[in-house]
Amino acid sequence: MTNFCLILALSLVSLGCQNTSAPTIAANPTPLGVFTGQSLPTEVLELEGIPLFSASEQLAKNVDYSGATYLLLAPQDPSKALLILEPNSEPSELAKRPSGPVKVTGSKELKKADGLLKHVKDTYQLDLQIAPSGEVVVLRVKEQ
Repeated sequence: MTNFCLILALSLVSLGCQNTSAPTIAANPTPLGVFTGQSLPTEVLELEGIPLFSASEQLAKNVDYSGATYLLLAPQDPSKALLILEPNSEPSELAKRPSGPVKVTGSKELKKADGLLKHVKDTYQLDLQIAPSGEVVVLRVKEQ
């Protein structure tokens, strides 16, 4: 019986030492929930907030982007805002949309836009989200 236990133990040890890699699990982004001013990952999924579509035409004069932009407000702290870019929209059509809770999905970009920071603060009394580099955080919406 002792030899059997010794053989079993040695076989288990040798199996445990084989050079096999564990299966990898692909990371799927999870919905972020409600925008609170939190730092955003590179890919954003279903971020919820209150859009300020009416600002789109004014923002177009201060942002060098193709498409239309608007501000997404944090519902619990409406002084915090995120710049949203819809590349396939026009500012005049976006400005007419009714503002109600929305969920946006897209990619985070950074844009140097000191004039925009001042414009948003002076006009809307909002603080745009900025990166540690001082650049404005922009969420480029993916078409669905």
